Amino acid sequence: MRGRSRLPVSKIAHRPFPLYLCGVASHSNKVQMQINIVAFGYLTDVLGKSSLTLQNIPNTDQLRLQLQRLYPALKDIQYLMAVDKDIVTENTLLQDNHMIALLPPYSGG
Repeated sequence: MRGRSRLPVSKIAHRPFPLYLCGVASHSNKVQMQINIVAFGYLTDVLGKSSLTLQNIPNTDQLRLQLQRLYPALKDIQYLMAVDKDIVTENTLLQDNHMIALLPPYSGG
């Protein structure tokens, strides 16, 4: 090793080793996507509350399935879903902090 000088170990700046390389980091470090859900009409009775929050739901189809798992009575009930005040009839991608409204069927003119 001619021409190169070695630094003694005591002179090397301490650099923390990333915990995720050690297998120490937990899954809690993942980014959580939060979906806010508000129910209206008789759907509040089915859910037992007027609002709830779920995490990491990628789209409205998955949201509907998750709600049916949590509240089996929803399987037999017709309801509409609105994403940020827009009624959706097809599968729609969800983003963090989207507001989802569960709306009972309505009629009128």
